[in-house]
Amino acid sequence: VSVQTHRIVNIVKHLHRIVKYISESIGNLGSDTYDSQTSLQDISYSEPFPCPTGQGSPGARSPVRPTSVHRLRPGDIDVVGALGDSLSTANGADSTNMMEVIIENRGMAWSIGGQLSWREYLTLPNILKEFNPNLVGYSFGDSLGFQLNSQFNVAEPGSISDDMPFQATVLEKRMRLDSRVDLQNDWKLVAQLLVGNNDFCSFMCVYENYTEVLDHQSEFVREMQLKRILSFAGKMTAQHLRVLQNLKRIPADCLTTLHIECPCLFGFRWTHLKENFTILMDQFQQIDMEIANSDRYSTKNDFAVVLQPFLTKSKVPEIKSKSGSTFVDLSFLAKDCFHFSQKGHALAANGLWNNMMEPVGKKSRQLGTQPFYKFLCPTEDHPFIYTSSSCHI
Repeated sequence: VSVQTHRIVNIVKHLHRIVKYISESIGNLGSDTYDSQTSLQDISYSEPFPCPTGQGSPGARSPVRPTSVHRLRPGDIDVVGALGDSLSTANGADSTNMMEVIIENRGMAWSIGGQLSWREYLTLPNILKEFNPNLVGYSFGDSLGFQLNSQFNVAEPGSISDDMPFQATVLEKRMRLDSRVDLQNDWKLVAQLLVGNNDFCSFMCVYENYTEVLDHQSEFVREMQLKRILSFAGKMTAQHLRVLQNLKRIPADCLTTLHIECPCLFGFRWTHLKENFTILMDQFQQIDMEIANSDRYSTKNDFAVVLQPFLTKSKVPEIKSKSGSTFVDLSFLAKDCFHFSQKGHALAANGLWNNMMEPVGKKSRQLGTQPFYKFLCPTEDHPFIYTSSSCHI
């Protein structure tokens, strides 16, 4: 690493510490406005994990390493990773004010965070760790993408679809250089390819031909297959924006941040194109479905792509005021009302896990109103993570 690069890295680290210090100071000064409900209440250690995880249980590690991705149990997953944008980096998950939204709380991220355990932070890796304590790749805590705590979470805030092939290259390199990973034989799960938010929020309305946003949807899936970094992937795009579009009766400061962070969908300037953009998002989702259902992937034994639709018809849970009026429950959102709070990440992790336990074609498309609203487990009849082919096993 050159001296100049080393200096730049140190500058970024110092800026990150300064911002975190300032935001924490602001948070302390404004602690009277802090909503503790944005964090999932810790689960008592007297409460057992919802699924059996002991040796011989349906979800436990197979006695012999499976040779087919369609016969993977949760305990067979050796490595987890993530690509994506600020939803994968969990920006603002632990925020108590607007300033803290820029902090990347990667250890709490629903699909790749592994901070503490499922009792404190319900995330997919914290669920998988119950079946395989030797799982690697999950993020440990707050960090930038190049820092140790990020591990195999190579997502970066602001990323768009065009950035995914590069992120796939970075992920492959990290895995290849990590002595804990057997690149050829370990089963790897990249459970979140949640991209498209920034394409739609910031670029869809400025392209001369806004259908250009669709151009690179399948390129990065092929890239990851070629690099053999994926054995199993859950794919979701644009679903998060659907949830935000359905927000009703939210505070003025939320409307302001949504206009700033997602001007194409929420800005007044583009209101007349909203119907066109909705159609485009539907087309984006259709490409996802075509990729996931393609024989190109469903017939392979070492690679699978599965669309996890749990956000498709979801909306942010609502609460009633003392007067009986219904409002959006903002405890599920970060302070900018765009990203998820830690409680929101827990709810999303629950939905993602349930989708993995449900057959293709019969997956839930809507979340419950609280984490642990429903928590599915592998069964004796079907102990495997569902793919399009494992439905017939």
